[in-house]
Amino acid sequence: HNQWIATAPFVQTPEFKAWTAAANGQAISLTRAVEFLDDRAPDIVAPEASAILDLLRNMRANVSATAETELRPDGTSSIRFTKGSTVQARGVELPPEIEIAIPVLAGHLDANGALVRYKLVLKLRTSIDDNARLALRFSMPAAERVLEEVYAERVTAAQALLGDTFPLLRAAD
Repeated sequence: HNQWIATAPFVQTPEFKAWTAAANGQAISLTRAVEFLDDRAPDIVAPEASAILDLLRNMRANVSATAETELRPDGTSSIRFTKGSTVQARGVELPPEIEIAIPVLAGHLDANGALVRYKLVLKLRTSIDDNARLALRFSMPAAERVLEEVYAERVTAAQALLGDTFPLLRAAD
């Protein structure tokens, strides 16, 4: 009549934490984005990391603004402001997505003892502020879904190893 309780916490890998922290939808400077992607280049599957970094290092932003003033005969005036911005990268278009392959959970190994890597898509968007500073925004729409899938896979594998004799319960956070 002994009762045993064992816990197996799911610990996210440094790679997963780094990518999800960067993919928060917040604009970061081009310099910081290039440094981050350069540091994480081994994780990038498509397009090739060196091609993306070369493209980003050669990007230029242009901002133009015009103001038109109309003086009316009755002494009043109307002002119209127009702002335009462009991003140029030597005639090459920035890819809208980057595909990465990273381990999600620490210690999650395949049958050969290698880390299990999951492919995730990172959305890439540009923005330009009024001072023509280029910034990038990353988002990873499927991150939460992939994390839940990984948890479910690990729970299923643990249940298969334990059999019906030992039930698994998921603890509340």
